Amino acid sequence: MVAAAGRDAGLLQRAARVAMSDETNRALRLERQGRREEAQVAMQRALQENLPNLPPEDVERLEGISYCMHRGMQEDDRKSVQYDAYKARRRREDSGNH
Repeated sequence: MVAAAGRDAGLLQRAARVAMSDETNRALRLERQGRREEAQVAMQRALQENLPNLPPEDVERLEGISYCMHRGMQEDDRKSVQYDAYKARRRREDSGNH
């Protein structure tokens, strides 16, 4: 029973990370178009939906990204965030193959 709960928690965490990765990419597109407030609102909404299943370090990092989107990002910042989102999706795909 405890092992099943651990697997379920791990599954929920991976799903939340993938959802945030996808939402981060959508928000980056909005931010790039100059729709910074929409980008931040989208990130905050997704964070609230996924908060119960995200580790605190992910929440802190994603809140920082959301803040940066609101104030405006440089191209290097966008690339870094996009690469982090890509790595999160890859971790999910790799863990699903085992």
